[in-house]
Amino acid sequence: MYELKDYLNAINFSKQNLLDTGDITWEKKYPPYVINKCLSMHYDCIAQANEMNGFHFLPKKIQFHFYINSIRKRKRFGGKWLSSTKLKNLQYVKEKALDFCKKQALKDALEKSVELISTDKFESVVDVMKDAISVGMPHSIGHDFFNDIDSRLSKTQRVACPTGIFHLDKKEILNGGLARGEIGVVTANTGVGKSHWLVAMGANAMRHGKNVLHYTFELTETAVGVRYDSHLCGIDSTDVIDKKDEILSRYEGNDYGRLIIKEYPTGSASIITIKNHLEKLAMRDFKPGLIVIDYADIMRSTRQYDSLRHELKLIYEELRNLAMELKIPIWTASQANREASDKEVVGLGNMSEAYGKAMVADVVISISRKQLEKATGAARLFVAKNRAGQDGILFPIRIDTARSHFEIIDDPNSLSVLDMVESANTGTKDMLKSKWKEITGK
Repeated sequence: MYELKDYLNAINFSKQNLLDTGDITWEKKYPPYVINKCLSMHYDCIAQANEMNGFHFLPKKIQFHFYINSIRKRKRFGGKWLSSTKLKNLQYVKEKALDFCKKQALKDALEKSVELISTDKFESVVDVMKDAISVGMPHSIGHDFFNDIDSRLSKTQRVACPTGIFHLDKKEILNGGLARGEIGVVTANTGVGKSHWLVAMGANAMRHGKNVLHYTFELTETAVGVRYDSHLCGIDSTDVIDKKDEILSRYEGNDYGRLIIKEYPTGSASIITIKNHLEKLAMRDFKPGLIVIDYADIMRSTRQYDSLRHELKLIYEELRNLAMELKIPIWTASQANREASDKEVVGLGNMSEAYGKAMVADVVISISRKQLEKATGAARLFVAKNRAGQDGILFPIRIDTARSHFEIIDDPNSLSVLDMVESANTGTKDMLKSKWKEITGK
């Protein structure tokens, strides 16, 4: 009820006058800006959409009536809204449209200037020409270093989403967590715990009252939801279903942020898919404080390249732009390459198709553990990249995949990186010796 697709179907095909049904909510929920944007995707609707953009101040009912009566009946949103061939040329169309607008504004300004000159209003000519030249330019000139010093040095300038891991959130490392407009990437081999890390980041954001939007491309929505239940309630994921009443009681009266989990098949979602979903959520008054994407490597790019590396770089660039546009942090994951499977510590060079992704990311966290370490939950967390503070720091950690929980098990200031690696090796050896004694009785 009252969904975007209903308005679009009425305008394009059914011609049903939803805003005159007696249900005033149809008019109240009507999103003129989003409707204009959707219709402008189709060549035969651009003129009408442009007309309504110019008359955005008109009542919603009048704008809706205009579309119903002016747009030819046709199914325009029956599948993918934009085909791949159109997407390839989208940027070119945008550039040409902007160029046309600039020239049109300059032309109008020149005509207006002639009238002003004829009436000796020379000073007004300057203002008219300045307005025309500024068409298409960003409104902000940027950060004025000396004049904007208060905003830069304000204690509230950095608004971060904590990881919930004390050593990481310290001032000298992440300085409170992942900040607005930043991209955080966790990289590891298959089965190490990337998806569990993303759940932990989302759950901790909820504890701080932030709304979380979690996109999953491999697991189902309910499977991810169970992991959140497990983490938030401290119950093993295998026991969640059997402890429904206990879980419900724990959620009563809490001040957690909301959580929306959205599933898309692997390789089907692009940045356009996510933006469309965000607009739909905005219509329902949901604004995320953190976006979790599991994971970016298996998204679909908006442009096709011969090289996978270039496609992945574009995906990460688009996510970074989205984070900056919305002013919210985004956590995602990246697969480590084959060489990382035998490494004690996974570095930037071990990220699959690493170059482009590493450049875009603000924070890169790697998690590494040997196959034999899974029995104890032992692992190593490495801060591979960090724009907010120190990097190159190694933490010995324990992973509880049954509860999607991560815990640093030692003070990182007491050991060097080499000592930590050796310590991890020694711990593994001691565990194997213990198991051998149990088996042999020696």
